[in-house]
Amino acid sequence: KIAYPILLDEDGQVGRRYGAKRTPHIFIINAQGILVYAGALDSTGGAGYGAKPITDYLGVALTAINSGTPVTSPVTKPWGCSVKYGQ
Repeated sequence: KIAYPILLDEDGQVGRRYGAKRTPHIFIINAQGILVYAGALDSTGGAGYGAKPITDYLGVALTAINSGTPVTSPVTKPWGCSVKYGQ
């Protein structure tokens, strides 16, 4: 009952194709099917929200997309636990 589309990639097929290495590893695909952002959720690098300053990479990217402007940092380095793909 989620009001927006999500992808449940239980077998890791899509994650492998996009090269997902960490969790979370964010991928934003625009309405035209183009990958417009790939990377971290934010700039904390796992240091927690006490780290300052924090850049909300996801929020910045979504704001740009919703305003029809290019994402200024379309790739950032993802951080987090490594993705464990099954065989």
